[in-house]
Amino acid sequence: MEAVLTLGPNGLEARLATAETDVAARFIEARPQLRSQLEAQGIVLQRLNVETRDSMDQGGTA
Repeated sequence: MEAVLTLGPNGLEARLATAETDVAARFIEARPQLRSQLEAQGIVLQRLNVETRDSMDQGGTA
């Protein structure tokens, strides 16, 4: 698992990469909960990109 987090004045951008497609699917499924938990702490989730190694090799986003 690789994660790149960027916190800017407008909120948080996160890029997650994993070799496991089921792990990527769980992060995508949990996106609304993550957004809610961050917003409860005063942090806006601007973007959450979840990629698998296959899509990274092809330059795509899952």
